[in-house]
Amino acid sequence: MASLAKSGLKALVSISTDGGTVYTAFSEGLSSTLNVGIEMAEVTNRTSSTVSGIPWVEQIPVVNSWSASIDGNLIDSAQQQALDAAILAHTALKFRFALESGTGKRMFSCDGYVSSGSRSFPQKAASTVTYQISPASALTAGTQP
Repeated sequence: MASLAKSGLKALVSISTDGGTVYTAFSEGLSSTLNVGIEMAEVTNRTSSTVSGIPWVEQIPVVNSWSASIDGNLIDSAQQQALDAAILAHTALKFRFALESGTGKRMFSCDGYVSSGSRSFPQKAASTVTYQISPASALTAGTQP
């Protein structure tokens, strides 16, 4: 069976700095990561979770979580300046993450804090920037307008 993996796509990360009216794609993006998970709590009951006298750990989901990172070429753009300003001002921005761009294509929307921005200055390659995004709201699935 042939693989259904999509190769060669540039994930689209769009950012709104005006409260969600206008979204602009992250320019010069190299890669992005969106991590989605569940925080678990241990609820082991030594009576019901025991097999042959040995207790087994039981966990239940407590809260959903997400985090993201955006990697790109370091350029002097208004958007990267806005992300840098959001770090210093502790301001949440609106983000959209999509595998590919297009009306009706799946995306995730959220509010997030730019919790860090790091720069790399290699000797023989383009300078890059990495931004870490931390949750300021729930992550919601939807489709692109």
